[in-house]
Amino acid sequence: MAPLIDVVFQLLAFFLLTWNYLHLPTLDVTLPESSTALISRSSFTLVISVHSNGTYSLEGETLTADRLSERLEQRVRASSELVSAQILSDRTAPVQSLISLLDILRSLKIQNISLTSLPREKS
Repeated sequence: MAPLIDVVFQLLAFFLLTWNYLHLPTLDVTLPESSTALISRSSFTLVISVHSNGTYSLEGETLTADRLSERLEQRVRASSELVSAQILSDRTAPVQSLISLLDILRSLKIQNISLTSLPREKS
C-alpha cells in the first residue's frame, strides 16, 4: 500500500508543478527565441497576444488597441490583486503595436510586464 501512496503523491506533485505551463493560449503567434527565457508567475496575470498583422488578443478575443485598452482597464479595476501582464508577441508583429501595448499597460499602472519567448536552441 505504501508504494501506491508514493506514486499518487508523485503524480500529484507533477501535475501541481506543471499545470501553469499548460495554460498558454493556443493562438496563432510564433514566439521569438531568447537565450535567457524564464517562466514568469504572478497571482493575477493578463495574457495578451500581439499578432503579425498588428491586432491584439485577450482571453481568445481579437481586439483593436482602443477596445483592448477598455477591456484591460475593466480587468485592472475589478482585480484586488497585483496585476501583471504577459505579452506573447509574434516575431513578425509590428514594433509599433508592441510599443502601443506597452503604453497602454503603463497608463494602467501595470508594473510587472514580461515578454514571452522560446528558449533558443543551442547549436
